[in-house]
Amino acid sequence: MSFHFGNGFRVRSLFHTTSVVRDMKPVADFHRRVFGTETITIPYAMNRYAHFTFIGDVPVEATSPNVAFATAKRTFLQLAGNHWSPAVFWVDDLPDAIHACDVRHGYRFTHLFDGRPVEGSPADRPEHAIQVYSNPFETGVDWGLYEMDQDHVNTQRTRQNADPFEYAGSYTPAPPRDDIVSVERHAQHAVVTDDPAKTLRFLVDALGGTVFAESENKVLGTRSTFLTLGDRPCTVEVAEPVGPGGAARDLERNGSIYHRLDFKVHDLDAAVRHLERENIGLEAKGDDFVVLDPKDTNGLRYGLFADLQAGDPRLS
Repeated sequence: MSFHFGNGFRVRSLFHTTSVVRDMKPVADFHRRVFGTETITIPYAMNRYAHFTFIGDVPVEATSPNVAFATAKRTFLQLAGNHWSPAVFWVDDLPDAIHACDVRHGYRFTHLFDGRPVEGSPADRPEHAIQVYSNPFETGVDWGLYEMDQDHVNTQRTRQNADPFEYAGSYTPAPPRDDIVSVERHAQHAVVTDDPAKTLRFLVDALGGTVFAESENKVLGTRSTFLTLGDRPCTVEVAEPVGPGGAARDLERNGSIYHRLDFKVHDLDAAVRHLERENIGLEAKGDDFVVLDPKDTNGLRYGLFADLQAGDPRLS
């Protein structure tokens, strides 16, 4: 076993985004038609089916709970319908992260597999990985922390098990194409909440994120704080609704939640033309961004942006 224990906690990168959906095939078909991505099926485990793809520099998992078992993901699907669920960050020394978050900030975590509270180090970890989730009552939105046995990663060498830090560290945008939405990289991972301070305390004080911008988007009806965290920077938008729009509707229906996955595209006008060819409507349209209508995207919101948020460290 080769976990990064004893070296001190740090966030390396986004591990993956996850959607919980009733049927994975339409999601894979959408990603292929719109983003031109290839999807890999993940073996059935933990009472759920799943598949995996990369869109730009973002590892994206879709998971469908086995409805015969009363799992947290089945409950999530019943309450929220098809929706993005918590983002998961790849970390080193997860036991130290759990200890530091508890002792210094009072944050508690639950086990991935059965939702039990984590008491001390999660010594009863699975064979190759540890994954825990924060308590959304404490962190505003729930977040996942993950560590995998590096020896296992090095021997498996399959994309769904490969270290996304390694993949994204060598990532370069693919050349633009006009037959898909050509993604350059992620713009931000947008969460919506009615208590942004609670979410920001966790991401900044506990996980070490750095705030770099605040702005208001009148088209989306949101006031947002943008931050970056991780050795390979991951940008998160913490949005609070201040007017009508998709964010307000999502918050009213589901409470604080991972709201939207946003990408910077090579050519926004060309991307919109491709969406029109695929009969995908828009929920919102600004001068330099669009948000796809979730009715046409299997219930999952995606945003396409002409550029990164001003102040994003990746611009330097």
